[in-house]
Amino acid sequence: MQREERLLVLPMDSNKRACLALIIGRAANQNYQSVYDFGAGKLCMFTSSGSVGNIHVFDFQRDSVVTGSLASLYDMGTNSFTTVNMNGSSFCGFDYGTTSYFTGNVNGNVVMIYDGQNSSYNTYSLM
Repeated sequence: MQREERLLVLPMDSNKRACLALIIGRAANQNYQSVYDFGAGKLCMFTSSGSVGNIHVFDFQRDSVVTGSLASLYDMGTNSFTTVNMNGSSFCGFDYGTTSYFTGNVNGNVVMIYDGQNSSYNTYSLM
């Protein structure tokens, strides 16, 4: 009898979505350093440098670095890649670490992310 092995894939957590909101906000507008996560009810802090084509973000919540371009963001904390495609104020992407598709939009300093894996809408205010 063969034993079937299943790979457990966890959903994208709110801290990683907050980090993506910061990066997407930077790509659309300006250099933000913090994100208020309305769903979690908390302020998330970051440091970031570089341009959209080569960004470097330190995520204090996850004690992790995310670096690269929107087309290929490497998350050192999860050892995985995320892609983001911007189209004006809208975006879509895929997180390979959690196999999650996401979409959303940017309106001023507010980023809304719809996470397809857990069917949730998430709103972030960038500061």
